[in-house]
Amino acid sequence: MPLYALKLAIRHLLAHRGQTSLLVAGVALGVSVFVFMSALIGGLAELLTARTVGSIPHIVLEAAERGPQSSWDSDAAQIARQKDLGRRDQIPAWEPLIEVIERTPIGTAVSPQIAGGAFIERGQAVKPVSVVGVMPDKLSAIADIAGAIVSGSGDLPPDGILVGSRLADDLDLRVGQVLRIASDRGRSRSLRVQGIFTLGIGSADRQTAYINFTAARAL
Repeated sequence: MPLYALKLAIRHLLAHRGQTSLLVAGVALGVSVFVFMSALIGGLAELLTARTVGSIPHIVLEAAERGPQSSWDSDAAQIARQKDLGRRDQIPAWEPLIEVIERTPIGTAVSPQIAGGAFIERGQAVKPVSVVGVMPDKLSAIADIAGAIVSGSGDLPPDGILVGSRLADDLDLRVGQVLRIASDRGRSRSLRVQGIFTLGIGSADRQTAYINFTAARAL
């Protein structure tokens, strides 16, 4: 029966060559469109993932938040030590912790960072930004900042700063120009634009700046 069915099918296809060619072409076109759409959706998903999740750390270790602490335990009297708002929360003895994390299989890269709010001043223009202090050799450990540089270089000396392309357009910044940055703790200093980057994320390109880890600690 299978052999008879095969012969019948071949006879029918050969008897209507035009219709058979049209059907084969339609099936081939449909398969091609399906393969193209699958590849397009897969590539778009990878691009969106790389631009969002790929540019931020997946695990963040932060210093534990501390409130007022009493000097001694007593029901009669207590003296509380208020949190110093002039100091940033930081992880004590973080250098050995970095070595421990690098030896664990949970991640592929580790980068100590100091993050905070600040204002960039250029002439009369002032823009709020999120400042990230990174070590120069760890600049692209989390996000490929060095690969996203569109002007200048990814070098980060203590007096250098990297800004997003949209922020540079808003403040009319160019590589080599000097700007002033003021932290949310009231400290400020002048920095020179070393490079301009484009990550493809609007908020990052307009509101993020990278500075040297040592300079960030001073701010």
